[in-house]
Amino acid sequence: WHRERRDASTEIERVFRGHLGRQKAEHERDKYLFSRSQSSGIELGRQMLAEHKLHATRLQSEIALLVQEKKALECRVDELLEEISQFEEGVKTLEVEMHQLSKAERDNA
Repeated sequence: WHRERRDASTEIERVFRGHLGRQKAEHERDKYLFSRSQSSGIELGRQMLAEHKLHATRLQSEIALLVQEKKALECRVDELLEEISQFEEGVKTLEVEMHQLSKAERDNA
């Protein structure tokens, strides 16, 4: 009777330890899979960060070129406005001279 009881308790202990071992192994496997997914997630994050930095650098270069173009165009617009202003002054001078000539012609006639 004692041997059967000892054998039965040994069997229960063996089954229970096997159950605990499987639980521990499953937990370790889950931790490993989680750490792998985390590291691949970190790599993906690093890759995305590098792509965003590259994109930001490209955008900054394009903005710098656009600013240069804008400055050049503003200078050209200022030059053209100055030229228009000079033409307008010339037209006003000619109008005054024509008005004086027509007045002089009327006075002489």
